[in-house]
Amino acid sequence: MLDVCVEKIVTMSDQSKDRKRTADQRSPLAGRSKVSKTEQFTIPSETPEWAKKLFEAMLVRIKDLEEYVDFISDDSQEALEKSSAMDRTIRDIDIALTNRINSIERQLKDSNKQQKELKNKVLNLETYSRRDNILVFGLEESEGENDLDCLRKVKAIFKSMGVEDVDGLKITRCHRKGPYNREKTRPVIVRFLLPEDRNKVWAKKTALKDINKKVFITEDYPSEIEAR
Repeated sequence: MLDVCVEKIVTMSDQSKDRKRTADQRSPLAGRSKVSKTEQFTIPSETPEWAKKLFEAMLVRIKDLEEYVDFISDDSQEALEKSSAMDRTIRDIDIALTNRINSIERQLKDSNKQQKELKNKVLNLETYSRRDNILVFGLEESEGENDLDCLRKVKAIFKSMGVEDVDGLKITRCHRKGPYNREKTRPVIVRFLLPEDRNKVWAKKTALKDINKKVFITEDYPSEIEAR
C-alpha cells in the first residue's frame, strides 16, 4: 500500500514538472533562476529507501509550488509595470489632446476676432458709400409707381421745405426701398451726386414738422446699424 502511495506522489511530481516546463517556455520570465529552500534540505543517509522516495517526491512537489508562486508574483509585477506604462501613455495622450484643444480654441478666438474686424470694415465701407443718401419716409405710394414718379414727389417735398433750386439738385438715384407692400408705405432712397446738394436738403429737414408731420427724413444706414 505504501509503495502505491509513493508511486502516485512520484507520478504527480512528474506531471507537475511537465506543467512547470510548459509554463516556463511560455513565460517571458523564462531563464530566470531562483534558489529554492528545498534545495537546502538534505535527506539523512540512514533513511529507508521507500521514505527517501517519498521525501524526494514531496520535495519536488514543494519546489514546484514555490516556483509557481514565484512565477505568479513575477507575472503580477510585470502586469503592474504594464499598467503603470499604460497610465503614463494615457496621461501623455491627455496632455497632448489638452494642448491641441487649447491651440484650436486660440485659433478660433483669433479667427472670430479677425472676422469681426473684417465685418466692421465692410460695415464702415457700406456706411461710407451711403454718406450721400437720405431716406424719405411717409411719402404717399401708389401701386405701379415708378422711379420718375418718386422723383416728382420728392422734389415737391423739397420745395415745400424751402430748399432752393430744387430742379438744379443733382440726384442720381430715387426709388422705393424694398418690395411693394399694399399694407405698408415704403421709404424712398434719394442719392445725391454732390455732398453740398445733400447738405442743402438735410439742413431743411426740420421744416417738415410744420408742413407734413407724416413725412420725415433720416440717414440711410445699413440694416446692422439700424438694428442697434
